[in-house]
Amino acid sequence: MHFLLEAPSILRRKFRLTSIHETFTYTVCCPDSHAAYCIAIAGDRSDTDGAIDYQVVQRSSKTKGVVTFSGNLSEDVAINAVVQVRVVNDSEKMPWVQVDFVNGRKLSGSFEAAAGGWWKLEVQVVHDGKQLALGSVAHVGVGEVFVIAGQSNSANHGEEKQTTKTKRVAAFDGKSWRIADDPQPSASGSGGSFIPTFADTVVEKEKVPVGI
Repeated sequence: MHFLLEAPSILRRKFRLTSIHETFTYTVCCPDSHAAYCIAIAGDRSDTDGAIDYQVVQRSSKTKGVVTFSGNLSEDVAINAVVQVRVVNDSEKMPWVQVDFVNGRKLSGSFEAAAGGWWKLEVQVVHDGKQLALGSVAHVGVGEVFVIAGQSNSANHGEEKQTTKTKRVAAFDGKSWRIADDPQPSASGSGGSFIPTFADTVVEKEKVPVGI
């Protein structure tokens, strides 16, 4: 994750940038005739709940990022049932990766996902080659995450509202994610910001989604 701080007054167009690693939370709800369940896919530190579409996870290297998950089944499944995960899109389907065995009703594990997106994240529980349940999150990004702080242009006080041209930029309001068209969430104004244009530039250069 990166921190982008808008400087005040005359220094407004100069920014200080630092970075740390951080991931967030996904929830996959998986109704099934054999074992209805929900899987909360969580990062190292998060206070986010619910099904989170359009979320971006900070990549840990140029080519990948690590997603850690945990959750519970609504009922016990057979001993030695396994949890498998993968990411897919319209042109690529990554192979299923076994991450752990189901322990009673509890699920946990982590996997490396390729940098990029939007991916569709899929999670399944399998026993003796039979799929017991399957769930997904429609839009998942593994890319660059920025925390932006400042005034004026950082807080929706620009004259013109901007939109993301790539549609690979998502903004977080503390509970959910959405495409980051102005006005940005959790800011004081209702006008425009520099964020869509800035983030589109990062997307075009790095070829990965951006989270704000």
